[in-house]
Amino acid sequence: YSAGTIEVSKALAGDDIAVEAAQDRVFEILVTCQVEEENGAGETVRSDVYSGVVKIKGGQTKVLVGDNDEPRLLPLGARCFGEETVTGGAAKSEIDFDSWENSVAVTSGTPEDLQALTISAVNTFENAELTVSKKVEGPGTGGAYDFTLACTIPGTGENGETVDGTYALPDADAAFSLKDGQSRTITIPAGVTCQVAETNVPSGAKVTIADSDDSTAGGDSDGIVANLTGEENTVQVTNTFTTPPPGSGLAITGGQFLGGLGLLGAGLLLVGGALFLLRNRRNENTVAADPAQG
Repeated sequence: YSAGTIEVSKALAGDDIAVEAAQDRVFEILVTCQVEEENGAGETVRSDVYSGVVKIKGGQTKVLVGDNDEPRLLPLGARCFGEETVTGGAAKSEIDFDSWENSVAVTSGTPEDLQALTISAVNTFENAELTVSKKVEGPGTGGAYDFTLACTIPGTGENGETVDGTYALPDADAAFSLKDGQSRTITIPAGVTCQVAETNVPSGAKVTIADSDDSTAGGDSDGIVANLTGEENTVQVTNTFTTPPPGSGLAITGGQFLGGLGLLGAGLLLVGGALFLLRNRRNENTVAADPAQG
């Protein structure tokens, strides 16, 4: 006789940014309920009384229902367990009852007072870090250089397939500036893919990129770091200048050149005046040394 029902509960745990990014993801758990029976040969066999996929989000609890939208009824002795088939990119997925040997059983209950069984699943998510650094070779501009950062995050499509969507970064991480020798570390959910690009590149600069991920189509020089995990993810952008860029204040302008000539001329006048005085003094000394003639 009917003695129990079954529900599934989903919780999210882990690092704050990663958990926030997973709030709208749909997870899938295959729930199986079985009973042991004897077959015609007297052997003990297991038979399914229910097997189906539950689609659920973090924070939800779903009661399994039948075709009539009423709670699915389980017989006395039924044992239920779950297996998560879509984990949503979690670093770890744990289910309290995950096999026949480790299952939850209908041990009491009546049609009038059904025993409620619960299978709980907890998915743990982690953050990752990406560090962007700036290096300048040659005269440079002496100022800051502009960057943009764009990221995608895997999700689940309508048919359960994995699809990439845009991951919205804070404004301060989506666009920022760095001077020579500076770096910026951005925290994102693990599993995200990001691309770094320099914008407003100064005239005369040769841009080279070295990143920590050589698995992408452009290798380790495209500024793309895919499926980020951990903290050792880097993109270094180098600008090489052979001459000072226009407007950097490092090139000698016409005004500066003329100013230099003016200072040089003033110096020459001072030196010339000193020589003139010295020559006159020598002439006076020579006259004073000659005897008087009468």
